[in-house]
Amino acid sequence: MTVVRSWLVCGDSNNPLSPDDRLGSPVSWSEIQGFQSCLDFCGLSDIPSLGCYFTWNNKQVGVYRVCCKLDRMLGNDEWMASFPLLVFIFILRKLKQVLRPMKTNGFRDVQ
Repeated sequence: MTVVRSWLVCGDSNNPLSPDDRLGSPVSWSEIQGFQSCLDFCGLSDIPSLGCYFTWNNKQVGVYRVCCKLDRMLGNDEWMASFPLLVFIFILRKLKQVLRPMKTNGFRDVQ
């Protein structure tokens, strides 16, 4: 696939890209493989981020708690070259407050 423009893809991936992307439940290679193959095909990679590394949890406590990195900002080489110093800061509560009104305009899966 050849993309000649900058791509930025943001969202909830529902898939880990690394064993470090989840605590409380092991990550299997099969979970990583399909998503990583897709990103490789599209020429996308994770953009560095600060803030909450784990962007989802199952709201359980103790040994039943699972935390995952699901929300990602991905860019292609053109994006990375255009914005080499860019780092995203995940402040999820604020981001979700901004996105929630979009839910009424056709984006029903924003929670």
